[in-house]
Amino acid sequence: MNPYALLDISPSAKSKAKACPACGQTGFPGRRKYCSPACRQRLLDKLAVLSGLLQALRVRYATFSFTRETLVLNLVIWGYGPVYTFLWERSANRKPSEDLMDMTEILGREWWNEHNHRNSRHQACLHIMEKARTGLTGREQVRPLCTRSPRVNRKHLAVLALSRSQIAGSDATACIKSAFRRQALRHHPDLDGNPEVFLKVHSAYQELLEWVRDPVMTRQTGLPEKWTYNGRRWIPPPTLKNLFSGQAG
Repeated sequence: MNPYALLDISPSAKSKAKACPACGQTGFPGRRKYCSPACRQRLLDKLAVLSGLLQALRVRYATFSFTRETLVLNLVIWGYGPVYTFLWERSANRKPSEDLMDMTEILGREWWNEHNHRNSRHQACLHIMEKARTGLTGREQVRPLCTRSPRVNRKHLAVLALSRSQIAGSDATACIKSAFRRQALRHHPDLDGNPEVFLKVHSAYQELLEWVRDPVMTRQTGLPEKWTYNGRRWIPPPTLKNLFSGQAG
């Protein structure tokens, strides 16, 4: 197998089912994000080894993702320049972490051989970057985003038929009051509604208005469906289903 095989990636190659971000396995039970803690740790260990190579290459940001056929590693070097993309062919019946280790070892060996031959870190870095593609993605697709999500009781949102994104905006109070009016018309006892349900509606309304007065937000950094490197460490794909007021971090 050519270790520098450059393969095209089709969006249809990604499974739409819930998949483990560390190995791609689907169909595991429960609501957990990973198929097992051990699987997550295996990939983190291999990414930690890759971090050593990224530091030698003076990488500012990086992303790692995979399909059934391909590993995808995007690199942004300190300063200005293109996004360098390494596409690595997956091996049959192997975990992404195992293929990632193979790629890291080969690229690392190439870097050291060139460094020892020319006695130059700069030339060794250029040698590695010559093996990458450029122009496949933009810098904004590699730089991690900082996302913010309201930390509120999901049951309160469900009772008022609201989403987190609606109360994360500048018109959160208006959205909450409007949602309360809609639910009150349906459940108020004077309108033949269910008194118990109306009490839940009113309680959720008061709790959310209290949250607006002193909002608590959950902050998360990363990019959807990608492991991101921020120059110091690797960050798992965010667990949030939606990005709220995301901005470059």
